[in-house]
Amino acid sequence: MKTAYEAQQVDSIRLLFCSCLGVIALFLFMLPAQASSFSVKPIRVQLSADRPVFALQVTNSSSQPVSIQLDARKWTQQDNEDIYSETTEILAVPPIFTINGGETQTVRVGMRRTPDQNTELSYRLYLRELPAEDRSAGIKMALNIGVPVFIRPLDSPAKHALQWAAGENSAGEPVINATNNGSGHAQVTALNMMSGEQEFTRTMNTYVLPGATRQWALPPDFMDTSASGLELKARVNGKDQSSLISLD
Repeated sequence: MKTAYEAQQVDSIRLLFCSCLGVIALFLFMLPAQASSFSVKPIRVQLSADRPVFALQVTNSSSQPVSIQLDARKWTQQDNEDIYSETTEILAVPPIFTINGGETQTVRVGMRRTPDQNTELSYRLYLRELPAEDRSAGIKMALNIGVPVFIRPLDSPAKHALQWAAGENSAGEPVINATNNGSGHAQVTALNMMSGEQEFTRTMNTYVLPGATRQWALPPDFMDTSASGLELKARVNGKDQSSLISLD
């Protein structure tokens, strides 16, 4: 049976292999392909009692019109998984729109509820490209962009407080856990750990929401129990932090 760490590596290889197969298939069949190109700025929405509405700019950088549908979702985390559910707590308009090539559309995102007193609320706004009616141009790859949306608490600043711990998962495999005991989200983009002479490095884009725990699998023989502890460096919300984690 594969370990969680090996499964992560296999998934990465499988994804790369499947991507290569897709490129080869397109080449062999000589099918023309188009990929729409639209961008969203800024890449994060921050709402509050003082700023209940936020404007996004969606730009179509291709030469063809693109139609986009908005889908707002409540965002929670449980058992190391992101959970997205239907919500009416935020509103994004216009819900469906078409942007001509080279043009920009303003999308407004607003609150439909009162902010929580002490804890940041989290959502995702998905911008999904709708299928084009004209298929004569061949295969078209549709984009689906998810923009994080956060609502600041009323009575306290939204600050993360990550607590790191080394441990084992249910299969007895080594893992590193990050629990967010703060009132705001933590965005982890890099991890570097030293255990004796061994080093583990990974780049990512993982959010740890308030009250949630995220877990990363480590190589099976990574933990060096003779070491004084696990030296951890992480980049969280754009800032570097470090800590020494006990292996007891």
